Amino acid sequence: MKITKRPWKTKSGETRTAWAVRYRDAEGKQRLKTFKTKREAELWAAQTKLDLDHGVHRPDRTSPTIRQVAEWWLNRKKAERHERSTLKSYELHVRLHILPAIAADDQPNAWVGELGDVRVSRLTRSMCDVFALYLLTASARTWNGKLIVGKLLSRKTLRSVLSSFKAIVKEAMRRELIRVNPAQDVSISKKDREKVPLKIGEQIPDRADVRAILLASIGMWLVLFKTAAFTGMRSSELRALEWTEVDLDRQEIGVKQRADYENEIGACKSKAAYRTVRIGDDLVKALGAWKLVCPLNPLGLVFPHDDGNVLPIRKMLYMLKTVQCSIGMTQANGDGKYTMHSLRHFYASMMIDAGEPPKQLQCLLGHSTLAMTMDTYGHLFRAGEDETARINKAVASVLDG
Repeated sequence: MKITKRPWKTKSGETRTAWAVRYRDAEGKQRLKTFKTKREAELWAAQTKLDLDHGVHRPDRTSPTIRQVAEWWLNRKKAERHERSTLKSYELHVRLHILPAIAADDQPNAWVGELGDVRVSRLTRSMCDVFALYLLTASARTWNGKLIVGKLLSRKTLRSVLSSFKAIVKEAMRRELIRVNPAQDVSISKKDREKVPLKIGEQIPDRADVRAILLASIGMWLVLFKTAAFTGMRSSELRALEWTEVDLDRQEIGVKQRADYENEIGACKSKAAYRTVRIGDDLVKALGAWKLVCPLNPLGLVFPHDDGNVLPIRKMLYMLKTVQCSIGMTQANGDGKYTMHSLRHFYASMMIDAGEPPKQLQCLLGHSTLAMTMDTYGHLFRAGEDETARINKAVASVLDG
């Protein structure tokens, strides 16, 4: 590897100099790379020599672009048989947010053009950090790719997109296209102060709201909404629920599977999601009456679609919205005030009010950790009389002392 000074002339006849690094790549081909300063040439030569020794050096001309590596990463996820809804999210991250990203003009050490056209061998820590800044100021896009002007992406979405980008960089490392991961330390911090606690009457229906929804529902929808409100089951779990998992005699429902966004039945969301939920007398009667008239279907589903297949999530959400609109329970934009997940929140608040311990509530909801349960519903637990007595005693020890 040799570093030499190369003088050259511009079209106007002006003499300029550059520093060239001559070397042979892993295949023995003669390569040449130029730099403005000798320092830059020396640093690049040292790093390249190290990469050649480890067998991971690839000349810029032969290095694949981020666009190509992203395609390999998506194919890997398909081979790993991720759910179709998850694969769709990955594809949208890549197509809408990663590949077309363009760095702002005032950002130093960024890339030129679209990020997807950058060769992975040239990807730097600075570029990865500029991409994170780009996400923080990027406008949201709908599922069909149309731009919503002035609306910023949520922090949760930002972190998901950045996670996909970092996974693409890891894919390049896995294929030995780069030796160091430049995106490893890049992150988008959480802003807990923006996270408003769930409030009954807003994100969580109160008892009167649930009662009104049930009174306005009929047939299968009455039983479905009642099951959601009195078991806390996820929409995906309700759509995949089979009669074989409903034991009316023992008053139990077993959660053993779920249906994804594409109506495909598969494994539960996590290990903790596999659980048994106890049900009350009223729900036992409702399910028993529905079982007598439930249409027969090949999968033995409790809540089948009209054609006997899995109930589409869009249909479920549409019916809940229709019921709420019929009783004037709407938001300013005309949508229903609550979603199916709101009924899950209601179940949690109802069980907390009934005195359910936090650990047992975690099991009933199928949360993977107690921290998840407490982060979401911890503020709904009220202080007991013994705790009030302890507070009074502690205060008295200060004032009376």
